[in-house]
Amino acid sequence: MLVYHGSNKIVEKPNINYDKAYRDFGNGFYLTTSEEKAKCYASSFSCGGFISKYELDSEELRILNLTEYPILSWLSIIYNKRRPNSWRLKQSTLDYLNKNFFVDLNNYDVVIGYRCDDMFNSIAEGFFNNVITVEILNKLIINNQNNVEIVLLTNRALNNLKFVGYEKVSNVIYYNKRKEDFKLEFEAYAKKISDNDVDELLKNNMAKKIINNFGICMSFATKYLGFQADAFFKLFSSSIISKEYAKGNPKYTFGISGVELAYEVLIDLGFNPKIINDYEIEKDINYWLGRVIAYIQYVNNLDFKYLAEIINLNNILEHYEELANEGLGYVNEYVLTKLVTNDSKTRLQAKRKLVNLSQSELAEKANINIRTLQQYEIKNKNINNASVSSVIKLAEAIGCNIEDILEYSVDTEEEQN
Repeated sequence: MLVYHGSNKIVEKPNINYDKAYRDFGNGFYLTTSEEKAKCYASSFSCGGFISKYELDSEELRILNLTEYPILSWLSIIYNKRRPNSWRLKQSTLDYLNKNFFVDLNNYDVVIGYRCDDMFNSIAEGFFNNVITVEILNKLIINNQNNVEIVLLTNRALNNLKFVGYEKVSNVIYYNKRKEDFKLEFEAYAKKISDNDVDELLKNNMAKKIINNFGICMSFATKYLGFQADAFFKLFSSSIISKEYAKGNPKYTFGISGVELAYEVLIDLGFNPKIINDYEIEKDINYWLGRVIAYIQYVNNLDFKYLAEIINLNNILEHYEELANEGLGYVNEYVLTKLVTNDSKTRLQAKRKLVNLSQSELAEKANINIRTLQQYEIKNKNINNASVSSVIKLAEAIGCNIEDILEYSVDTEEEQN
């Protein structure tokens, strides 16, 4: 069997301690059957690397193939070896896995299993945090042969490995490919969830976790990091992380806590926030406010950046006593119909600017009169009353859905007319 190892150097004579103990399956020499994956692993932002090529004779070796075991066996081994974010794990869950699914690697020369990269780790943490079920865990991880790795655990296995050559790898090509592959894998996982598991996920509180996590984030940022709610939300909305959160990237939505999310955002924006170790999260007014904003984003599929432009959080806080005991569905409707800033950009204008089109460029592309377009953008005309064909052409020209450019609130004067 031809196998590959990607790193920043040529490895002719590996040893079983070549890769560190905190890796997926502990000490060992990590390989893949995919030459393309090895090249991606070898590449970094600043420099290229090498893939070393080997022939592995597995005939007499004791091999544990975890792809043939229940997914919980893989999970129990991963978490006993790596223990990422172990302080957040539910020990009772880990104890149950160890009792019923753990397999001792000391009895084997080779282990074959799924590579626990950032994506898989976030999915696994979702399971530990009671966000996703075993069924969904199986759907997202099982049979993903693109992410399978082979680990040599013993000298006996290494003696059956023959070095047959190497190849230099360009980081210009493969570092970008590595990022693109990650993006495509995430989109594939998200599509599986969106298409088949929405009801199941909601029943298992994924939406609740996303919404509550942002509530914790807002509460911590205001109570312990010294931010005003509206100011912190504007910072959050300007970060790359806000886009990933809106897309449902599990790394941010349920792979980390709300407190960690606040820190991640500030660090991403270049701040150096003080580390608070002694804190207590309360379901205070800013926790409620964070949940409201996250709910509005989630159910309407809006950009956080756009929400920050059309909603002033201080306006919502002024109505706290009136809204606090209402359901989030009611609050969502109330905010979008009554508390949207009057002088804010229209959704059409916001979407146009996001794709870097001028008014004249969009008018030409959509084959619509530029004066009409301008009137929609300054609310002299209500786009909700435009012809269906005009709205479709505008949406197609921008590359968005029709509902993304329609407005929630209707101009009062037009209503009266």
